[in-house]
Amino acid sequence: MDLYGAYNVMITAGTQVDSDVMNVVEGSNGSLLFTFEFGITTDANGPNANGLRASLNGDKVTLAAQPAHVDHWMGLMNGNISGSGSLKKGGDADLSLTFAPASGSPLTLAISGSKL
Repeated sequence: MDLYGAYNVMITAGTQVDSDVMNVVEGSNGSLLFTFEFGITTDANGPNANGLRASLNGDKVTLAAQPAHVDHWMGLMNGNISGSGSLKKGGDADLSLTFAPASGSPLTLAISGSKL
């Protein structure tokens, strides 16, 4: 599928921006798995150990709430992540994820970029 591969992305939360590489691979039952080179990981013992699991409908991507660890400018935080967005066949990615930490206020992570 044209959507699989590595994407050079920027992750923005408020005024803070981090660059990253997002990998998209085929998951089970028609799902997509998202992994990141830096900063966003899943629980090795959790239900999504191989990456953030997403469903795909056309070019629309949906991530149901799932455990994740975020370690960017705000430091290491554990919680749940969910969201939606699009992966275009031309190679553009545009996602809006909500990270709800175990303690503290939710953060909106805007992830955008293009396929490498």
